[in-house]
Amino acid sequence: MVRGPKPPESGSLLDRRVAFAEKYVTDSKGRRFSLEGREWVRDELWRALDGFKLWPVDRDRLCSRCVTRVGEIVLDPEEANAVEHAGDCAGLEAAPIIVTVACLERRAGKTFNSAAYVLSTLFLLYWRSIAYVAAAFGQTAALVLDNFTRPIDQSKALGKLARIVGNTIAVEKTKSRFEFVPTSHRSITGRGRTIVIIDEARDVAARTAMALLPSVLESHGYECPNGHVRLDEGAEPLDRRCTACGTKLRRWQGRILIMSSAGLSDGAGEHDWFRELVTQLEQEPQKNYHLIRMDSGANPLKSSEASDALSAVFGRMESTQAHISVELGNQFARPGDDAVTEAQIKAILDKRLVNAEGSTRRSVGFLDTSDVTELTSIVIMAEEDAAPDAPAAPWARLFSERIDYWRPADQEGHTIDERLILAHLDVYMPLFPMLTKLAVDVRGRPWAERLVKYVTVHRPWGRRVIRFTGRDLERVAGWSLFRQRVQARPPTIRLQDHPVLRKELGGLRVKPRPDGSVDVVDKNRRRSHADIADGIASCCYLVHLEQVTARASLANLDGAKARGRGGAAALMDKVFRPVMRGMREDGF
Repeated sequence: MVRGPKPPESGSLLDRRVAFAEKYVTDSKGRRFSLEGREWVRDELWRALDGFKLWPVDRDRLCSRCVTRVGEIVLDPEEANAVEHAGDCAGLEAAPIIVTVACLERRAGKTFNSAAYVLSTLFLLYWRSIAYVAAAFGQTAALVLDNFTRPIDQSKALGKLARIVGNTIAVEKTKSRFEFVPTSHRSITGRGRTIVIIDEARDVAARTAMALLPSVLESHGYECPNGHVRLDEGAEPLDRRCTACGTKLRRWQGRILIMSSAGLSDGAGEHDWFRELVTQLEQEPQKNYHLIRMDSGANPLKSSEASDALSAVFGRMESTQAHISVELGNQFARPGDDAVTEAQIKAILDKRLVNAEGSTRRSVGFLDTSDVTELTSIVIMAEEDAAPDAPAAPWARLFSERIDYWRPADQEGHTIDERLILAHLDVYMPLFPMLTKLAVDVRGRPWAERLVKYVTVHRPWGRRVIRFTGRDLERVAGWSLFRQRVQARPPTIRLQDHPVLRKELGGLRVKPRPDGSVDVVDKNRRRSHADIADGIASCCYLVHLEQVTARASLANLDGAKARGRGGAAALMDKVFRPVMRGMREDGF
């Protein structure tokens, strides 16, 4: 995103583009182009397509002034040297933004706003060759008719200057040309372009996109703004002025615009490249790329009430959840596959949450153990205060109070040292006096068994430590309870925005079980394994047991005296006894 967008320079190309669009461009309903409520079109999209990104020459040698300007988009590359540097600062370079990637919500006006940019280019700039492609040739033709040729047909002034023939628009005065091209990779190679636009990229095959993008490779150099001179890179005159009119030459560069809303992922197939591109740029920004990611607010004409209504129902149904996440939340997803969608992960992760050094809130904890490969982690989940207008049901809302983990690879001998875990518990168990139970996963871990036996005898807080030997039923129940909290509107669980946890949650998928329920498993255990996330799901299960105990006590007071073990108490015994197998608290 642009850092501190500035109003466009007076009389600049950006100013002229806006003035042109406001005067000549209308949508399919006859409404004139306007920046009101969508200033991002000028400040992020158009500015990036014409601009340069300030980037460190050496990121290890930056003064405080330059640090704040990294990533800023400028229209004049000379702005890179517009500040005084302190110390041995290496300064910033103005890198041309060759690729602009716009991942925007549905109905954000991607095509309409890019069409306004294209039309202003055709009529204001010289020697431009623009190629436009969408998912299907028929779809491309319809998009071009509504957004590109209609404004020309409706304006006498533009109609006199432009010639529309077949799939091309040519402006004789500027020698600029626009062409919408077929989606076949065999049909779009060969010709050099100055601007390439790929619309609805989520539905364009990777082979088609990669065949078109190299057409801008030779498009760069210097030109006269009045169209008299265009020079390739390396052929600039010494004084950088037009030999015809004397105007200062400006740098020009071939540009690529790739835009779409998020789509359903097909793994690593032909149509998954857009998701990978967005993810790559989010994780590793590049100097010649600009990513625009907006999940809402791009189009002020959209009805938020209608969007909320669709999300409230279809966003909670298993069969439609992924589709709603894609079409309304602008999140990449797989239908029926992701255990937690990208939109849900974003909704439950809270950057404000940090590890607590102690707390008197009621809480539960889970120690997920390992030996030499996976993480050993401790998660503490606490009861959150109820909202002022909500009933104060026990454990209605949860949040993570503390997340700690140890990597075997970081330990001596590359094996988890139980003494480190004991030392950690010695510090923090007394600081969380209202932690009702800490379940320790002892399955196949002799050191975990030893730890539990030791602390129950030698530590005053050891009575709150219990063995966890649960199997499939407990695991399925824990993940089911976790997903119920995630899918609630609003979610009833908040978690720390922890990088390891975020990766784990994104690497989970659901797997149907023979009994009709679903299990949650790792998509690829080589890349990600749910350790911290599994501990959180187990805490949800522990909380459920706390709720069951409270309800059972109430039921016994209500009717057990009169009906023996009948009524609600007997029903709860039937429902909950199977999933309590493996939780042993006797003797502590």
